[in-house]
Amino acid sequence: MTRQYSTIFLLALLLTGYIKQTLAEEAVWIAGWQQTSEMNTARAGAAVLQVNGVIYAIGGVDGRNFLSTSEFSQIRADGSLGPWQRSAVLNDARGFFDAVEHNGYIYVAGGGKGDNGKVLLRSVERSRISANGELEGWITERHGLKYPRRCVKLFIANNRIYALGGFGGALLDSVESAPINDDGSLGPWRVEANPLTMTRYINSVKSLNGFTYVIGGHAEREGVGLTEVEFTRPTIEDDLVWQKTVTMQMPRYALSSVVHGHQLYAIGGLNGAVYSDKIELTQQLSDGELTSWRYTTPLSSVRANFGSVVYNDRIYIIGGTNRDGYYKSAEY
Repeated sequence: MTRQYSTIFLLALLLTGYIKQTLAEEAVWIAGWQQTSEMNTARAGAAVLQVNGVIYAIGGVDGRNFLSTSEFSQIRADGSLGPWQRSAVLNDARGFFDAVEHNGYIYVAGGGKGDNGKVLLRSVERSRISANGELEGWITERHGLKYPRRCVKLFIANNRIYALGGFGGALLDSVESAPINDDGSLGPWRVEANPLTMTRYINSVKSLNGFTYVIGGHAEREGVGLTEVEFTRPTIEDDLVWQKTVTMQMPRYALSSVVHGHQLYAIGGLNGAVYSDKIELTQQLSDGELTSWRYTTPLSSVRANFGSVVYNDRIYIIGGTNRDGYYKSAEY
């Protein structure tokens, strides 16, 4: 790891408190956040996703250690969360990674562990989701990523799983993918011909109506966030062509994002040493381009490296960190 990029990552970890212990398209946005059942464990840099009305929080860091534990909560009819239940333990403790669901399996890939996350991971694991929402147990895939990727982001398209960006000894602009076999296992990973338009690290990724968007991230040579957004429309021929679109108003990294209807939201994060509570949103056009970003109701507190999901016209904010410490909270 070069000194320059070690500095970038250590800065990001320090800023996020790692070393410190402590809608329908026209739906009306209702201001204000409500607290609901909190997790068993404080988590930042965890993988958080929603599948069939169940929210999963997997791995991450609690302020002292990288975590292998996972937990889940059922979303009730009134929008509140049921008690969080512990579930299957990962084979590799990991934080600053990502997870996606496909055909009843959750896949996790990449991330970091060890002292300040210096152990960079290529490994990929999957678990089947049982009928009651519990994870049945993690299986390490035979085929790992081509490159180790801390802060990797994943998406699914055309029966393939894609991994992009992150840190593998340097900041990465490469994209790789693997086929998903009928039994849920993954085939060998390959590096895609077309990279991103720029390196991406501690960014966010969301798919919306056949397009995939890459949002923000950490600037390669300065300790600040990015405003840049790019997108692609994966084709059945697996050809990814990335193009830039409208930039966000605020630079941000360690952010989260969600989609709802034809809208894309960028939430919280950091810009330099400053944690943010700001949320901005944009509207997707038919060709995948975005309208100008605009601000909406902020978070209840500044936060970074948290998870966010949408279910039944509600946005859920799970865990994260700021200068006050690490959160086990959930709100919507």
